[in-house]
Amino acid sequence: MASPSSRRFPCSFPGCASTFSRQGDANRHENDTHRSEKLTCHYRGCNFKGTLRPGVLKKHWARIHQDFDSLPVTVTRRKAKRSVPSPSPRHIPHGTPSTFHSSNELSSPPLSLPPPPPPAEHPDPPPQSQFVESLWNDAEFLMTLYTIIKEVERSDTSDSRSIPPEAFLDSRHTSTGQFSATGAVESWEPTEVSSAGSSWVPSVALKSRYQAVGRHEKERPVVD
Repeated sequence: MASPSSRRFPCSFPGCASTFSRQGDANRHENDTHRSEKLTCHYRGCNFKGTLRPGVLKKHWARIHQDFDSLPVTVTRRKAKRSVPSPSPRHIPHGTPSTFHSSNELSSPPLSLPPPPPPAEHPDPPPQSQFVESLWNDAEFLMTLYTIIKEVERSDTSDSRSIPPEAFLDSRHTSTGQFSATGAVESWEPTEVSSAGSSWVPSVALKSRYQAVGRHEKERPVVD
């Protein structure tokens, strides 16, 4: 009886006389040499005999053709697991978003912004009637208006239509006192009546008798 160390394992393929010291070597020989469904080298002119193991073909490409980027071949056999040291975790600075959150943010739809507010409307100017009323309630404006009228009368002394102050001024409005601004022209109250009429101020008759100020046209006042 042959000893275990001298035992040989022949190739089971008909017509092949190859023998091997281990059964695994005999199986590898049969797969690499005698089976028809082999993986061959795709490089033209290469004399690689072919193999049934994808790992052998990849090693051939890397060693002979320096091809490390070929497409991987699916391995059907289970290989022995080797302990590979896990890579050290990378340090992520505080506040830096992770890849998971970044991808979610990129895939999320953009937020819809609210429409801009409408432009602010400018308030309408006050009506003309209010503007005119505010002028008649302005004591400084009335005094200026009165001065303009008197200047026009003085420059037209030959005109018989010149209006004397007594024609449209009430005796209540001739005064040497000062006007206390409380609103309308009707509220003017003299502090002392002057019989000579040397100092006087315009009354309500000025508002009702003169309609166009700034022009040389004057209406003849109606004497009450």
